[in-house]
Amino acid sequence: MTLLSQINDPADLRRLPVSKLQTVSDEIREYMIETLSKIGGHTGASLGPVELLVALHYSLDTPRDKLVIDIGHQAYAHKILTGRRDQFPTIRQYNGLSGFLRREESEYDVFNAAHAGTSISSALGIAAARDLKAENFNVVAFIGDAGLTAGMALEGINQVGHLKKRMIILLNDNEMSISPNVGALNGYLNRIRGARPYNEFKHEVEEWLKVIPAFGELMLSSAKALKDTLARAFIPGSLWEELGLKYMGPINGHDINSILTTLEEAKAEDGPVLIHALTVKGKGYEPAERDKAAWHGTSAFEIATGKFISGLHRGVRPGHYRPDEGRPAHSGDHRRDARRHRAQQSHEGVSGSHLRHCNRGTARGDLRRRHGHRRLETDRGDLFEFSSESLRSDLPRRRSDGARRNVCP
Repeated sequence: MTLLSQINDPADLRRLPVSKLQTVSDEIREYMIETLSKIGGHTGASLGPVELLVALHYSLDTPRDKLVIDIGHQAYAHKILTGRRDQFPTIRQYNGLSGFLRREESEYDVFNAAHAGTSISSALGIAAARDLKAENFNVVAFIGDAGLTAGMALEGINQVGHLKKRMIILLNDNEMSISPNVGALNGYLNRIRGARPYNEFKHEVEEWLKVIPAFGELMLSSAKALKDTLARAFIPGSLWEELGLKYMGPINGHDINSILTTLEEAKAEDGPVLIHALTVKGKGYEPAERDKAAWHGTSAFEIATGKFISGLHRGVRPGHYRPDEGRPAHSGDHRRDARRHRAQQSHEGVSGSHLRHCNRGTARGDLRRRHGHRRLETDRGDLFEFSSESLRSDLPRRRSDGARRNVCP
């Protein structure tokens, strides 16, 4: 931990040459693995975005620039870099560091994040207040691809594209929620992952136009629409630009130089930018890379073997499944149900309110009365609260229950 021991805040990090940042990232991973092997925590979730968070604190002038991190289980490297390195072994312990973001803990934690999908709206509000006060600083929302499917995140993007505030959304795309992602938006991101970088293609279109004799430069000066049309015809990723955001990516989320270059380009833009970074959940620890769902959150474990030490670790057992919210099941009963009724089940991602209303719609189909079917919702207690407004206000008025809820603590 040679370099890391010298970093007490992001200002110390920014004094290092860029060539040292990968070493810092490697030392952070080693420190996290060593520490979490004794106490457990969000192991795989925080191992993946280390380079992204190192690059963000290097490129931004935090805490003057505002970095809003979604939910917080990806933020262990952020905590280590922002003055809490020596306290890190107390994370999620009594009187220790919070496992999530906490303003009372550090000025670098902009919001007390609790649920996925809130960072974009929060960051937009900061950017709007900045402009009203005629201030000048950068605002970045850091969100995972699972959090992006939350209703609030999509509402936030809708408003970001409308208001055109200068801000950056950094999408940490590791193809995972706690378990593998689901839904049409995930399918769209899959197509982008396999495509050529959108902006690289647009640059090539410019070069093609420049070499056309006599008309090339004239066409280039008035051909932005043509350039964008050609890019959209061949490269997925233009959805974000149609929504009013400049799209950059996909980039390698473990390549420090690529991340820094893209951040500098994004900071120079006058409007909102979405940076699409591809990462590997559990990066740097082979057992976590191999079984990403089981290693999302863990108890103590043996570093050499990857064997969990306690009888019931905080994560999930490999192969278990729950037909809701994109989360694996803890119960053998749910696993049997998943195998037996695969055609009748569906994942809903982190979309609690949608899940409630969709099930009410199914209940309105009289499946129970006509076919003896009953709809079962299985949910985590923390996510259950996020849809409490639907449960309290809308759904009781519909009088179409027909569904049984199972809330796991």
